[in-house]
Amino acid sequence: VLLEIVQAVKSNSKVQTTSIAPAVTNDKLYPYPDFVHSGAEYESTDCIIPGESVPLEFARGCIFKCSFCSYELNGKKPGDYIKHANTLRTELIRNHEHQGIQQYIITDDLINDSEEKVDQILEISESLPFKLTYSGYVRLDLLRRFPSMAAKLKQSGLIGAFFGIETINDASGRSVGKGLGRERTTEALEICDSAWNNSVAGLSGFILGLPHDTPDTKYELIEWLSQPMIRRVLKDVLVKPLFLSPDIGMSDIDRDPAKFGYTYTKLADGRSRYLTGHPDWQLTNYSFSQARVDSEFVQQ
Repeated sequence: VLLEIVQAVKSNSKVQTTSIAPAVTNDKLYPYPDFVHSGAEYESTDCIIPGESVPLEFARGCIFKCSFCSYELNGKKPGDYIKHANTLRTELIRNHEHQGIQQYIITDDLINDSEEKVDQILEISESLPFKLTYSGYVRLDLLRRFPSMAAKLKQSGLIGAFFGIETINDASGRSVGKGLGRERTTEALEICDSAWNNSVAGLSGFILGLPHDTPDTKYELIEWLSQPMIRRVLKDVLVKPLFLSPDIGMSDIDRDPAKFGYTYTKLADGRSRYLTGHPDWQLTNYSFSQARVDSEFVQQ
């Protein structure tokens, strides 16, 4: 994508951007058909420090379409945009032989979007002449649906997992495409606790201000997070208020806030407060300003 943009600029052509967000471009607009055979080559001039984690892509795009998500390449089919196994193995061995690299941050939008992908990662990892370790984004609902995934991910080298739990408010979760719910989220974390035996560092993001949240939501989250099993799996949490950006319109909520129950204050020139760094949405029983305070309270 970057090469296409540079070539367009060099030839004085207009760079394609999305209609809903004129500053954004992606590989839907600039297809990269050879992605499945591509890889990153690190050189001595990259100054890789021994033990440093470097970026690596197994695949690109996300099979889910959460209502608050602003990512343009969501909703793909399982199996799309996944690199060939031989390409990945060659890249990993080359990086290890030339730079001593064996620890990675997987930049995939989702590591475990299918059993087939997890099995492929495990097969590649076990074929390497060194111990691969990595961290990346993992979906808990898929671990609950396919419990064997948790052990396979650990066996393949997972040492750090970021979860997008986002909410334990069942009504809020259902309204934005996070329908796992509090009870089943807890069950999924129990699977991780058993399979990982405290050897994988979990981190999760949480959002306050989703459609059915209230000022009491923070207390429910604090109570849930205080459970010993939860804390064994989640070594840390990141709690933020919902950022509404109707000017940019990247997510479903951004494009139609009223549909989800939000109103927001615009500036005199018609812009919403998002562009000034101070979004100001309102729900019936909640507001951005309160959610921001509550987020800081939970995070302490």
